[in-house]
Amino acid sequence: MTLEPEYRYSKENGNEVYCYLGECSVTQAELLGILDEIRLACDLGMRRIVMESDYKEAIEGIQAAIKKNKYHNNTIGEILNFKNRPWELLFHHCYRETNTCAN
Repeated sequence: MTLEPEYRYSKENGNEVYCYLGECSVTQAELLGILDEIRLACDLGMRRIVMESDYKEAIEGIQAAIKKNKYHNNTIGEILNFKNRPWELLFHHCYRETNTCAN
Protein backbone atom coordinates (compact mmCIF):
# COMPACT_ATOMS: atom_id res chain seq x y z
CA MET A 1 0.00 0.00 0.00
CA THR A 2 1.41 3.39 -1.02
CA LEU A 3 0.54 6.41 1.07
CA GLU A 4 -0.46 9.57 -0.74
CA PRO A 5 1.71 12.58 0.13
CA GLU A 6 0.08 14.76 2.71
CA TYR A 7 1.11 18.17 3.99
CA ARG A 8 -0.13 20.06 7.01
CA TYR A 9 0.90 23.54 8.06
CA SER A 10 0.20 24.98 11.50
CA LYS A 11 0.42 28.71 12.23
CA GLU A 12 -1.10 28.45 15.71
CA ASN A 13 2.14 27.18 17.22
CA GLY A 14 4.36 30.13 16.38
CA ASN A 15 7.28 29.02 14.26
CA GLU A 16 6.51 25.32 14.48
CA VAL A 17 5.49 23.54 11.32
CA TYR A 18 4.20 19.99 11.46
CA CYS A 19 4.59 18.02 8.30
CA TYR A 20 3.87 14.45 7.26
CA LEU A 21 4.77 13.63 3.70
CA GLY A 22 4.11 9.90 3.59
CA GLU A 23 6.00 8.30 0.75
CA CYS A 24 7.09 10.82 -1.83
CA SER A 25 10.14 11.74 -3.86
CA VAL A 26 12.78 14.24 -2.84
CA THR A 27 11.54 16.50 -5.63
CA GLN A 28 7.99 16.39 -4.26
CA ALA A 29 9.25 17.20 -0.75
CA GLU A 30 11.23 20.17 -2.14
CA LEU A 31 8.20 21.41 -4.09
CA LEU A 32 6.05 21.21 -0.96
CA GLY A 33 8.68 23.24 0.91
CA ILE A 34 8.68 25.88 -1.84
CA LEU A 35 4.87 26.00 -1.78
CA ASP A 36 4.90 26.41 2.00
CA GLU A 37 7.31 29.35 1.78
CA ILE A 38 5.17 31.02 -0.90
CA ARG A 39 2.08 30.62 1.30
CA LEU A 40 3.98 32.13 4.24
CA ALA A 41 5.10 35.09 2.15
CA CYS A 42 1.50 35.59 1.00
CA ASP A 43 0.25 35.47 4.60
CA LEU A 44 2.84 38.11 5.54
CA GLY A 45 1.62 40.39 2.74
CA MET A 46 4.79 40.26 0.64
CA ARG A 47 4.26 41.11 -3.02
CA ARG A 48 7.79 40.82 -4.49
CA ILE A 49 9.34 37.42 -3.88
CA VAL A 50 12.45 35.71 -5.21
CA MET A 51 12.25 32.02 -4.35
CA GLU A 52 15.68 30.37 -4.28
CA SER A 53 16.35 26.68 -3.90
CA ASP A 54 19.48 24.57 -4.17
CA TYR A 55 17.40 21.71 -5.57
CA LYS A 56 17.78 22.33 -9.30
CA GLU A 57 15.24 19.72 -10.40
CA ALA A 58 12.40 21.44 -8.52
CA ILE A 59 13.25 24.91 -9.87
CA GLU A 60 13.60 23.59 -13.42
CA GLY A 61 10.23 21.82 -13.12
CA ILE A 62 8.54 25.04 -12.02
CA GLN A 63 10.24 27.12 -14.73
CA ALA A 64 9.32 24.58 -17.43
CA ALA A 65 5.69 24.61 -16.29
CA ILE A 66 5.65 28.43 -16.41
CA LYS A 67 7.03 28.47 -19.98
CA LYS A 68 4.66 25.79 -21.27
CA ASN A 69 1.72 26.85 -19.07
CA LYS A 70 1.32 23.12 -18.47
CA TYR A 71 2.15 20.87 -15.54
CA HIS A 72 1.95 17.23 -14.50
CA ASN A 73 2.29 17.71 -10.74
CA ASN A 74 -0.47 19.08 -8.51
CA THR A 75 2.02 20.89 -6.28
CA ILE A 76 3.49 22.69 -9.29
CA GLY A 77 -0.09 23.58 -10.26
CA GLU A 78 -0.63 25.19 -6.85
CA ILE A 79 2.66 27.08 -7.20
CA LEU A 80 1.54 28.35 -10.63
CA ASN A 81 -1.71 29.58 -9.08
CA PHE A 82 0.36 31.78 -6.79
CA LYS A 83 2.53 32.88 -9.74
CA ASN A 84 -0.61 34.09 -11.55
CA ARG A 85 -1.59 36.44 -8.72
CA PRO A 86 -0.96 40.18 -9.04
CA TRP A 87 2.55 40.15 -7.58
CA GLU A 88 6.12 39.43 -8.60
CA LEU A 89 7.23 35.86 -7.94
CA LEU A 90 10.54 34.67 -9.40
CA PHE A 91 12.28 31.29 -9.11
CA HIS A 92 16.05 30.86 -9.09
CA HIS A 93 18.41 27.99 -8.54
CA CYS A 94 21.25 28.69 -6.12
CA TYR A 95 24.16 26.42 -5.32
CA ARG A 96 24.16 24.60 -2.00
CA GLU A 97 27.29 26.46 -0.87
CA THR A 98 25.41 29.78 -1.08
CA ASN A 99 22.23 28.45 0.52
CA THR A 100 23.26 28.81 4.17
CA CYS A 101 19.66 28.38 5.39
CA ALA A 102 19.68 24.74 4.23
CA ASN A 103 23.06 23.90 5.71
